[in-house]
Amino acid sequence: MNRLLAASALFLSFSGFSQSGILPFSGLTYSFHGLSAEELVVELNEATWTSNRLPVDTEFEIRMIRPQGFTAVDGMFYPGIEVTMLNPAGDTLGYIANMLDSDEFTGYEDNTLKKLSVDLAFNELSKPGDLLIIHARFFDTNSDNYLETAMNVEIVDSELPLENTFSTSSVSSTAGYSGIATGMEFNNVKAFQTVTKNRKDKWDNYHIHADSLVGVTPEEWTKGTLICSYYTNDLKEIELPSDKITATARALPGENNSMNAAVAVALFKDPDMKYIRVRWENDDRSKVLDIVSER
Repeated sequence: MNRLLAASALFLSFSGFSQSGILPFSGLTYSFHGLSAEELVVELNEATWTSNRLPVDTEFEIRMIRPQGFTAVDGMFYPGIEVTMLNPAGDTLGYIANMLDSDEFTGYEDNTLKKLSVDLAFNELSKPGDLLIIHARFFDTNSDNYLETAMNVEIVDSELPLENTFSTSSVSSTAGYSGIATGMEFNNVKAFQTVTKNRKDKWDNYHIHADSLVGVTPEEWTKGTLICSYYTNDLKEIELPSDKITATARALPGENNSMNAAVAVALFKDPDMKYIRVRWENDDRSKVLDIVSER
C-alpha cells in the first residue's frame, strides 16, 4: 500500500552549490546532473528542519530556489518531479512517477520558475520507529537533465515537539565544508586531517573546530550528544563498526564569553570515504551544530 499521504508541487515567483554534497541538519544528499539551484532548502512547518525526525502526519518540504538547466520549448519550461519511498531493506513503499503529469499542467514561462518544491507527508500506515528513505528527483521533461536528492527519515510520535527553527547561524568555505547551527552562533569552522604514525598509518585523525560559539556553555558541549556519519564519493553512507572509530568533543576557551568547540575523530582508513558529517545536539535538541566536510 502506498504510504505517500500528500505530495504537491509549488511554483512561486519570488549561494551557489557544489555538484554534489550533504545538507547539514536534515542530512539530505544531493547531486546535480544538468539541473542546479542557487539553494536547496528542507523545511518543516515552514521553518528550517533541524533533524530528520518527522512526527506522524506532519508535512515537510524540499525546495529548489532559482533552479537552472531546464530546456525552454516555445518559451516554456516543463519540469517533472519523481518521488520514491523505500524502507531500509530497499523495498518500495510508495512511488509517484511524475507529480506534474496531469491534464491541467501546461508548463511555466521561464520568468515565473523561481522556486520548485515538493511537499511530502505520510499517512497512518507509518508509525513511530519506522525508518524511511525518500528519493525526490527533479527533472526536465525536454532533456536528460535532473537533480537527485535522498533523505533518511525517522518517524516519531506526533506528540513530540517539532524539531525546527526560524533562527540559524551558518558558514561555508571553498575548502570543502559547510555548517549550520541553531540555539547558538559561531563565526568560523576549521577542518583538518592528521595521520597517527604509531598506528602504522591505518588510522586517520580528523579534526573539526567551530570558533567563537555563543549560546552554549562548555558544560553543555561536553554533555551533549555527538553523532558522526561517513559517506562515499557517490553519497552512500558507510556503516562503521564501533571498533573502527572513536569521537571526542572538547570545549576550549574563547573570547568575550564565547567558547571554541573541538571534535576529534579517529577512524580506520577507508579509501572510499569522501565526506564526514559531525552533528552535536543538547539534551532537548534545542541547540544543534551540524558540520559536513570533505576529506
